[in-house]
Amino acid sequence: MPAIYSLVADYSDDATRGSAFGWISMAQSMGHVAGNYLGVLLAATSFLGVPGWRLAFYALALAGASAHAGCSAVSRRLTRRRLCGRGQRRRWAHSLAGRLGSGGIEK
Repeated sequence: MPAIYSLVADYSDDATRGSAFGWISMAQSMGHVAGNYLGVLLAATSFLGVPGWRLAFYALALAGASAHAGCSAVSRRLTRRRLCGRGQRRRWAHSLAGRLGSGGIEK
């Protein structure tokens, strides 16, 4: 959750920051209410022999894994562009290896 607060603080100006944090808090509260309501409804059901309350965990695991894969792919591309640029990959790798104490990378 701290990441969303950091993003809101970075992308909103002083005049709209309070309103943006209000929307974030409202969305979190509505998520808690909806999650509890749906959890009660799912508890009494089963799907393909899996109890309903376990379906919520499987659904969240699937959503989390796909969100992680998407964020990971995007952040790798952005980091490589920002840190390496064109023709600077070798220099960046040398400085990283030097910091890690491996003695550098052969050219």
